Amino acid sequence: MKIIIFLLIIQSLTETTFPYFPENIGYPPNDSNYIEASPVISADGKTIYFTSDRPAGVGLQDIWFSKFENGRWTKPENLGPPVNSPTSDGVMCLTSDELVMYFASHRKPSFGNADIFMCKKINGKWQEVKNLGSKVNSAYFESYPSIAPDGKRLFFVSNRPGGFGENDIYVTTFTENEWSEPINLGPNVNSPYNEIFPYMLWDGVTLFFASNREGKYRLYKTILQDDGSFSPCERVDFIPTTFENVFSFSIPASGEYAYLTIGDEKGNYDIYKVRLPENMRPKKAVVMIEGMVTDRIDGKPIKGAQVIIENLTTGEVFSSTITDSTGKYKFALPAGFLYGVTITAEGYLFSSTHLDLTHQESYEELLEASKLSPVKKGEKIVLRNIFFDFNKATLRKESILELNRVVEIMKKYPSIIVEIAGHTDDIGSDEYNMKLSIERANAVVNYLITHGIESKRLIAKGYGKTRPLVPNIDEKSRQLNRRVEFKIIEKEDEKD
Repeated sequence: MKIIIFLLIIQSLTETTFPYFPENIGYPPNDSNYIEASPVISADGKTIYFTSDRPAGVGLQDIWFSKFENGRWTKPENLGPPVNSPTSDGVMCLTSDELVMYFASHRKPSFGNADIFMCKKINGKWQEVKNLGSKVNSAYFESYPSIAPDGKRLFFVSNRPGGFGENDIYVTTFTENEWSEPINLGPNVNSPYNEIFPYMLWDGVTLFFASNREGKYRLYKTILQDDGSFSPCERVDFIPTTFENVFSFSIPASGEYAYLTIGDEKGNYDIYKVRLPENMRPKKAVVMIEGMVTDRIDGKPIKGAQVIIENLTTGEVFSSTITDSTGKYKFALPAGFLYGVTITAEGYLFSSTHLDLTHQESYEELLEASKLSPVKKGEKIVLRNIFFDFNKATLRKESILELNRVVEIMKKYPSIIVEIAGHTDDIGSDEYNMKLSIERANAVVNYLITHGIESKRLIAKGYGKTRPLVPNIDEKSRQLNRRVEFKIIEKEDEKD
């Protein structure tokens, strides 16, 4: 059985004026002599992965990829082993940083007819392929994986006993270094028929899938609720009814277009692109963040830096990644939360910033340049994720993650003595700002002392509005100037 093909069978292509009429993305990557199916577009929309039986592959059907450069798609490249095997490999998904792939395969050893496997990319190379294990895979059929934007929930299809129909959609959650027992999404999603090709959008709440509950395969949509359940699904029609069966598609973080496979009566399958109507786009806005981590002194990329995205309100880690030799990273972040972005690397002070997406209403792309300072005398960092109540020196709970990282730095490098400096903007009198800045510095110092750091290693200073980073011309600049800094003023092992 070939598990990787999904298609749209066309009876005719007469409705060319339809506002959401699919367009062939052209050659390459399409080749009229072979199959191009199961397209998966990367979160940033710059790389498309697909399955093909074209020559020069490893197995019967392989996973290939093409990049969008200079206004067109490049010649496809085979992912090669270990991802591709002599059997059929495909129906895959990727995390937003494109460093973890989940896919279905018939390779052995396995637990059933088809299993779900995973593979990580480290320093530009795909590593050993691993079976997700007996909790996810069974003696039956598991395929069509779709990973949530946090990388912790994996949706897939199985025909294992105990479901509602022939093929049902399940979800498994990654906790404590393993995948949990899968949970059936229930009757709001599954039916007595076939549910296949689940696809979770990058907003983390909108789930599409295909079902033949009405005879032909059509697309359906369901929304993840606050209590963890899914809403009753609704059918969504957005392309001409001349398409006999509608299966699956893939959508970048922008939510503007979908990529899908269309097949004709001759058995030719190509990848198409179609603009999405508003009701098909992510329910919540998504922000694509891309960054590079470099050494503050020599400007070289830092390999092996850990980039951590956290929900500052709940204290939970949303996602994390490790930079390769390029120092680059990227994430797709659903709106509605206050995120902290923290970067750590061996021998460096950490770097932090925050992204307030609580009221984000549209897709946005952000570029971040993070320069890490080495642990040396005179080096300093701004503690961007320390927050105070308005006009007070009371630390807010969103500050805890940042404060605990300072504690970790102090314990890791016991020879350093630091200055904790408070700074304000230019609103208010000199006297008031000086008083507020020293009170805030003391609040941080007191937290560190209560968490095991000796007071003799900590010096609190308040500078008021005397040392702005930028001119106080608007609220954005004033926000930059309201800060707490961490500066190494002595390092015992660096003394002459």
